[in-house]
Amino acid sequence: MNNFNKEIQFKISLFINGNRGYELTKFLNKKIKIDKIFLSKKFLNKSIIKKIKKFNIPSQIIANLRKTNIKNNLKKIDLGIICGFPYIFPKDFLNLPRYGIINCHAGKLPKYRGGSPLNWQLINREKYIGLSVIKVSKGIDEGKIINEKKFLNKNYDILKVHKIANSIFPNLVLKSIDDLKQNKKLKSQNKKKAKYWKQRSEKDSLFLPKTTPVLKALAMINALKKPYPNPYFIDKKNKIIVIDAKIFKKKIIPGTVKYNKKSIILGCKDKSLKLTNFKIKHNEK
Repeated sequence: MNNFNKEIQFKISLFINGNRGYELTKFLNKKIKIDKIFLSKKFLNKSIIKKIKKFNIPSQIIANLRKTNIKNNLKKIDLGIICGFPYIFPKDFLNLPRYGIINCHAGKLPKYRGGSPLNWQLINREKYIGLSVIKVSKGIDEGKIINEKKFLNKNYDILKVHKIANSIFPNLVLKSIDDLKQNKKLKSQNKKKAKYWKQRSEKDSLFLPKTTPVLKALAMINALKKPYPNPYFIDKKNKIIVIDAKIFKKKIIPGTVKYNKKSIILGCKDKSLKLTNFKIKHNEK
């Protein structure tokens, strides 16, 4: 297993964006011939571009899959690998490489199809965080599962979860390549258990303390650390952005907000929170 040698003419192209894509590139570059790296103009990370250039692998920044040379590239490689790439591949692209195209999806499937799967798993207080490598199909995250892995959620925040996921995916992808070459039978997803989650935005970070259990609020705080939009609530038309908090022993009326010099006590549905790090954006109207 994993007996790759760069002399063997197995060629891949990477479609990446962000640190996960960089870590995958760094790992695979020692194992397999990388024909080309494609980076997305959407959510472009300039620091990643600088790191990628050090590998001396041909790379290209793209904004439109149809208006590029991607189709020609896919025809001459064995496998395309997507890792954080935000564009949906056209159906006629999927079978151009010898082994098709695979995707690193940071969620357990089919339960966490769609966007922001790591954030949603934390918000939903999953005991285990799931990761999947799948064949790309015409439906979003509907492809057959090549390999999957899970790790225990020890009350981690999103930054720690990303770090763990980024360390797991390279070997999971390498194993998946090996399994594809050996024609391993892939696992079909149970459509009846499928659930789609949307890509989170700032408006999704709003929560209502009066109706939100304290553990749910803490899960949101963990899941939405910077660079994600922190959770927030509205009090007297002011936006209170919650960066860090802990459970407060004394329960106060749900929805009540008590201001101290260095903290805020917030009454949630069942218990109370002490906000230890926060920002207040005052309503200027």
